Amino acid sequence: MNDFAGRSLTVDEAVYRSESQTSLHNRAIALLLKSYGRFYADPDEALDLYTRQYSIALTARDLAAMGATLAAGGVNPITGRRVIDSRHVAKVLTMMITNGLYENSGQWLYRTGLPAKSRVGGGILAMVAGKYAVATFSPPLDGAGNSVRGQKAVQFIAEALRANRMGCLFDLFKPFEVDLLVIDDPYRFRYRMHFFSAITVLCRHPG
Repeated sequence: MNDFAGRSLTVDEAVYRSESQTSLHNRAIALLLKSYGRFYADPDEALDLYTRQYSIALTARDLAAMGATLAAGGVNPITGRRVIDSRHVAKVLTMMITNGLYENSGQWLYRTGLPAKSRVGGGILAMVAGKYAVATFSPPLDGAGNSVRGQKAVQFIAEALRANRMGCLFDLFKPFEVDLLVIDDPYRFRYRMHFFSAITVLCRHPG
C-alpha cells in the first residue's frame, strides 16, 4: 500500500482497536466459510490483517495516488515505480465495477461508467483507466454506506471530463505524464457540496 500511495502509511491504532472489538459479523462470515472448507487461512489471523488494512490512515491525495496507479496499469505515475503487474489491474477494476459501491454499484455504473470503491469512512475512489483517478472524502453516507457528496463530486467531474466511455475502459498500456489538480473549494461544485477535499490525479497522454 505504501507503493500505491507513494509514501509510508501508518495504521490508525484507535480505529484498529475499535474495529477489532466490533467486527463480529466479519468474524462470523470467516468462521462460516472455514466450516465449509472455503477459507484457506487461519480466520483470526486473516481477519486481523484485514482489519489492519482498512484501519490505515489515508488522505484524499493518498487515495487519488492509489487510484492513479491502477489507472496507469499498475505503475505509480508520481514515483514511476511498478506496484502491480498490469495483468492484474483489469481484474481489480472489474471487481470495483461489480461491487465497489455495495448494492448501489449498478446505479453508479449507469450514471458514471467508472470503476469505483467506497468505504464507510466516507471516502470514494474512482478512475478512468489510462487517464486519471478521482478521490473524495465526505463522511455523510447514504443508506448503502456510500458518501453522498462524494458521489455527486465524482459524477460532476466525470460529466465535465466526459469520462463515461465504456468502450475504452481497459485501455491501460500507453505512456503517462502526471499532473496534480487539488480541488479544495466546495463552491466550485454544484449543490455547494461541503467536503474536506477532492483531489484528482490526471495521467495525461503526452501530446
